Amino acid sequence: MSVAQSSQPKAALFSCRIVSIDSYCAPPIKDLDVCYSNFRGRAVEKVPVVRVFGATPLGQKCCVHVHGAFPYLYVPCPPRVASPDERYLQHVAASIDMALLVSMGSSSSSSSTKPSTSNAPKPPSHHVFKITLVRGIPFYGYHESEELFLKIFLYNPVLVKRLANLLVSGAVMNTVLQPHESHIPFILQFMIDYNLYGMNLIHLSSMKFRIGGEQSLSQCSRTHSVSSMESSMSSSFSSSSQPQFFCRPSQEHWDTNSLPNDMLVSVPRVSTCELELDAVSSDILNHLQMTMAKGSYPGLDAIWEEERVRRSEQLKEDSAVVPSLSPPPSPDRYFPKFLP
Repeated sequence: MSVAQSSQPKAALFSCRIVSIDSYCAPPIKDLDVCYSNFRGRAVEKVPVVRVFGATPLGQKCCVHVHGAFPYLYVPCPPRVASPDERYLQHVAASIDMALLVSMGSSSSSSSTKPSTSNAPKPPSHHVFKITLVRGIPFYGYHESEELFLKIFLYNPVLVKRLANLLVSGAVMNTVLQPHESHIPFILQFMIDYNLYGMNLIHLSSMKFRIGGEQSLSQCSRTHSVSSMESSMSSSFSSSSQPQFFCRPSQEHWDTNSLPNDMLVSVPRVSTCELELDAVSSDILNHLQMTMAKGSYPGLDAIWEEERVRRSEQLKEDSAVVPSLSPPPSPDRYFPKFLP
């Protein structure tokens, strides 16, 4: 693989500028969310969803629902546990669930004995999605080598702070555990993991557009005229197996009435944006750019990249324009002369 081939930009199928971003919890959607937790051995009741409001490069207002991202924190594995197995991780998850339920004034035993006197929905009995083992250097103190950590994924981002306080107080496993990265808000954690930042473009390799109201899957046309740019995007996804780092923004103008059924999902719309779509966090391409950072500031890199695109487009229209990216010369500084 040559250097020229590896530096070619990878085309995104859909791009949206991040203007506003938040999150909410909702029941899982089939083929978009995790509907069954193999770790807990039960169906998932609610999952977190990141919602992005913005506009495409061509100005279409859009709302993007990103599925598959869960809030998490780290705790060091207790020294008395040399090699934690699946049974130990299940025990930790059960202890966390019980500690959270007790801290919120309810538990599985009390809720089963007391009859329900209201129609209010019962709080979920499981708050831990899964626990995995990772290795890393502890943040607190001096450590020469990596240590074993438990990465705890939760369903509700609101409970991260509460769980951190319970871990420090020793309410989980009757052991005082120091949480790591529990102070980072869920949205900021999501943006860090996927190399996203405000007013930048989020690039997606796959997505599904929401339809609702009078429109249904059967009423949508099954034919879709694929433009030359879209065909080049699909060919770049299928033919390039090597890692490519810079994403080329999508310049497609989308019309949900002319899309095939495999690009539509029958989920009610919740916004008034022209486009509303769902995507999975694994389809975000921005994290591919992290390997090319080399200590530079990603926000400034994005500005320079947009300037390169603007000048290249201007060069196509006017051949006299020189697409130089060297900083402009500083203006002359006239310092006042002081008389002796």
